[in-house]
Amino acid sequence: MKKLFCCFLLLMLMMSSALAAPRVSDEAHLLTNEEIQKLTTRADEISARYNVDVIVHTTNNSRGMVLGMYAADIVDYNDYLDDNIILAVAMDQRKYVCVTTGRGIYAFTDYALDVIYDEMEDDMVNGYYMQAFDRYLELCDRVLKQAELGAPYDYDLTLDTRSTGEIIGMRLLFAFVPAFLIAWAVAASKKRSMKTDRAQESAHSYLTNMRLTNQRDIYLYTNTVRRRIESDSSSGGSSTFSGSSGKSHGGGGSGRSF
Repeated sequence: MKKLFCCFLLLMLMMSSALAAPRVSDEAHLLTNEEIQKLTTRADEISARYNVDVIVHTTNNSRGMVLGMYAADIVDYNDYLDDNIILAVAMDQRKYVCVTTGRGIYAFTDYALDVIYDEMEDDMVNGYYMQAFDRYLELCDRVLKQAELGAPYDYDLTLDTRSTGEIIGMRLLFAFVPAFLIAWAVAASKKRSMKTDRAQESAHSYLTNMRLTNQRDIYLYTNTVRRRIESDSSSGGSSTFSGSSGKSHGGGGSGRSF
């Protein structure tokens, strides 16, 4: 009897998991199956960590609706948490938009959503949808983490929008520079202790049969700093609207074209 009950419980859990609304739904067929799986795994991990559903949805048919209202219907009439953020991409409109609900409204201010749109824009315009959605998930992670500190990301705060690879690269660079300087200092000290040359009275004494060639400075690396232009507005927070279900949402609107 006990084994039968355990089997029944396992079956119910599997059925509920299968019936749960997917956090990544690609009705527009912009992604490969492998890309969907990767994004789903990451969206599930972020959602579980903050108990806020982080969703990606694409469609070829937004039913002629304002995209923000369409996205609100997706979360209101499907089995998602009451706290969520959804990125909806409508290929029939060539637009994308974010809509937030519950604690998602608090975490994702209007300013934070604009930053997410800005960070995704180049990839969306160029058709690099996997990269754009991956960037969206990465920034959702950082914005939710900031909100947990009690100060949601807004116009008066800064958010590190560098990719994980860039951050790791900078950390490696900062670790390498001190080690290089220490090694250089040790080598220079040993070189001075071994030096047997005596200073000459005239600079001509140092000249040998050598020829000077043209000298060039070669810059192997550049560091580009992106700054967001601030407005004079002192307002912040999240603007809200009501979906067709009557629930309150943040973000929304007609979305951004790409």
